[in-house]
Amino acid sequence: KQDKTANEQPPEPAPPPELFTMQWTDEAKNLMKKVPEGILEMAVKNAEEFAREKGYKEVSKRSLEELMAKLGMNLDDMLG
Repeated sequence: KQDKTANEQPPEPAPPPELFTMQWTDEAKNLMKKVPEGILEMAVKNAEEFAREKGYKEVSKRSLEELMAKLGMNLDDMLG
C-alpha cells in the first residue's frame, strides 16, 4: 500500500522572514510565494525599494501592482 501523503504537493513555502526588511501585508507576502526562488530575493528588494521611494510604510498588493505597471508588466498576468 502506497503512502498517499507522498503524492500530495506540499503547500508553497513562505519566503524566509529575514528576507523582508520592512512591513509587508499578508496579501503581498502571499503573492511572493508564487515568485520563483531564483529571483525571489531580488523581487523582495525591488518591492521594498519602490515602497520606500513612494513613502509607503509597508509593501502591499497595491504597491506591487504599481511597481509592475511601472515596469510595463501586469502583476496578475505574471503570477497567474
